[in-house]
Amino acid sequence: MGSLKSFDPSASPYGRKCTIVIPTHNRPHYLARTLGYLSKFGRGAPIIIADSGDTKTQIANKETISSFSSLDIVYRTHAVSSEPFGGFESKIIDALNLSDTKYCVLSADDDLIAPVGISRCVDFLENNPDYAVAHGQYLYFWADSKFRNSLGWKPVYDGRSLTHPDPAYRLVYHLSRYPTDTTYYAVHQTAFLKHMLQKVVESGLKSVVFRELYSTGITVIRGKTKHLNVFYCAKDRCSERVQQVPDMRELRATSAYSDEQNKFSEILAHYLSEHVGLLPRVSRTAVDTAFSGYSDRALHRNQTYLQRSVMSARGNLYSKKMGWAYEYPKRAYRRIFPKDAYSVMRGQYWIALRSRFWANYDDFRNAGQFVVAGSRN
Repeated sequence: MGSLKSFDPSASPYGRKCTIVIPTHNRPHYLARTLGYLSKFGRGAPIIIADSGDTKTQIANKETISSFSSLDIVYRTHAVSSEPFGGFESKIIDALNLSDTKYCVLSADDDLIAPVGISRCVDFLENNPDYAVAHGQYLYFWADSKFRNSLGWKPVYDGRSLTHPDPAYRLVYHLSRYPTDTTYYAVHQTAFLKHMLQKVVESGLKSVVFRELYSTGITVIRGKTKHLNVFYCAKDRCSERVQQVPDMRELRATSAYSDEQNKFSEILAHYLSEHVGLLPRVSRTAVDTAFSGYSDRALHRNQTYLQRSVMSARGNLYSKKMGWAYEYPKRAYRRIFPKDAYSVMRGQYWIALRSRFWANYDDFRNAGQFVVAGSRN
């Protein structure tokens, strides 16, 4: 652990106000790409890397980090924990303890997060203390330099601000739309993010799904959420996932589901009651209503039989570590039918979503050019 290079705060659009925390696990190629992007377009931002990979990966990551002398990086290694999801929350808490900035943002090791987007979020939170988090437009991307020399984009989340003054109302509305609206990778106050993650660790919840719902529930109880009309983050659509999160159908089929769901509702209702001052039975009713909205959406999405079959097959393949058998046909389909599949624009680095054009258009274009250039190497 240690800072590998000092940096010039004036080079960053948000100076020492926000730290980028990058958790990584056995994906050195993605970490190298993300650091390459930040060294080119996000210089000046303090970065903390939380690495729980194996020894071979950690050696590779240290060599990569040492090659980016322009970045201010603190590198931290972690053993894989017996906690759910390998102790992910504890790993992030440990990393955040090394941060000295008021704000922080989590960025997956395969994400390209927009510097100006972070800056706008920090400015908003500074001027609106009743908001818990702020973020912007997330887009999936994929590059294909061999067949069409194209870059594809697709919106990830609907992106709605949650501005109602009643925390119970925010909780019910938010979970009924989750994960269409998400909060995990938004800009947070560092102290609050540590608090939220610590509550998840203390919860005793074992399912990744319920731990995720608990964390986002705490967030919207504590404050409003803002979704700014700025390009915020490009997420790799084709990267392999460290761990597949089971869907609600799989979870409900397990023997532990009932106890886990009841524990989740109980502790979230207790948090809501303590924070808002509601009677326990009123808080429990609000949480039950919120979870009912989430489970109805998760179990009864408007999907065709073919879509459900594909999703089921994908889950089975990933569970058997055969994700490549799904990814290769999917990429072939996109190559053959790019317009019909995801509106791939050959050789273009622009996108119009709901007739919106972002003030930080350069961030979007830079991310696109960076991805395409990397795909040619």
